[in-house]
Amino acid sequence: MESDFDELDRRLVHALQIDPRAAFSAIAEVLGVSDRTMLSVAPVHLEQTGTALAEHPEVAFAGATTGPTNLFATVVCPDQRELYRYLTTRLAALPAITHAETATVIRTLKRAAHR
Repeated sequence: MESDFDELDRRLVHALQIDPRAAFSAIAEVLGVSDRTMLSVAPVHLEQTGTALAEHPEVAFAGATTGPTNLFATVVCPDQRELYRYLTTRLAALPAITHAETATVIRTLKRAAHR
């Protein structure tokens, strides 16, 4: 049986073998991928939209937050082109999202240590 893993998948598995508890931002930095998107959703649609977002294979983490951007996602895309494709297709297909703000981590300066 042939594997459906691509090069990014293999690199992700390798990174997790080295540190299975690594933060998503650290994994994204190692893989050289974008990792954060914050979204605005009407509260009445937050649960449904968050659940749908969590089902996207590009989403490594999704959670409800407080404030104007009340839904947060860590998105793993191999490059800017794929991030753009994701934002303009799969994410754009979620009708309750009224605003999206994307930030790329270019360098991690500090992260919580595992004890």
